[in-house]
Amino acid sequence: MTPTSPEREMVGVFFCGYYKGIVRLRRPYGAGACGYSQGRCLMKTTNSLIVLSLLALSGCSVEKVRDGSIAHLSHANAFEKLEVAATPEDQARDEILAAPTEFVVPIEQDRFAWERARFFLENYGGGAGTPSNAVVKVVGSRRGLSSAPGPSPYTYEVFKDFSGEGYRYSVRCVTTSGDGSDATLNAGNFARFIREGKLEVSLLVR
Repeated sequence: MTPTSPEREMVGVFFCGYYKGIVRLRRPYGAGACGYSQGRCLMKTTNSLIVLSLLALSGCSVEKVRDGSIAHLSHANAFEKLEVAATPEDQARDEILAAPTEFVVPIEQDRFAWERARFFLENYGGGAGTPSNAVVKVVGSRRGLSSAPGPSPYTYEVFKDFSGEGYRYSVRCVTTSGDGSDATLNAGNFARFIREGKLEVSLLVR
């Protein structure tokens, strides 16, 4: 059997941001001297180079998640879909915008709902820090309340009409300024307060 000739070493050193690796490939000087055929030695060397390349690529493609980054705050990594959690204010806004401005109040709850409507108009209908009066309206069989004219660019109005299920309420808010998006938010805030007693004062535009 032919003795194995001295071997040389191929050393690959990679520095790629977060990966540092040293890979040694051992390859004989003479073709076929290692006891394998020339083709098998060439195949072993080629496979080793492929593995070496994959190690280098994997070290370069993975980014480190740093403290304070968006990925870190949302508990995501480089291979997951990034999802940023909504803030409590965003969630409250979405709930208000989803609140119906037309709804039915049971007969036994109508008195309390009407009191809340009057309270809102007297304390928030006139603008920031401006007490106001609730104006009573009657249109046919419908009874209503609205905010009194004042410095606020927003006007609130609520009507109720008796139905077999209770009282059907209709709430709206109109504005003389802006694109109306704030008035929509205010109407939802007002309607939810009448129906549920929940008022998000921080999101009330005045």
